[in-house]
Amino acid sequence: QAQGKNVILVVVDRLTKYTHFLAFSHLFITKEVVEVFITEVVKLHGFSSFI
Repeated sequence: QAQGKNVILVVVDRLTKYTHFLAFSHLFITKEVVEVFITEVVKLHGFSSFI
C-alpha cells in the first residue's frame, strides 16, 4: 500500500492499447473517481466525441 492507496483502476484504450493505472484508497466515492479520471486521462486524450 503506497500512500494509503490499496485499489487500482485500470483504464485501457482498446484501439491504441494505451493503459492508465489510477490508484485509490478503498471506500472511494464516485466524485473522487471522476476527478482523478478527468485529471489523469481526459487531460491527455480529451473527451470522446462518440461511444
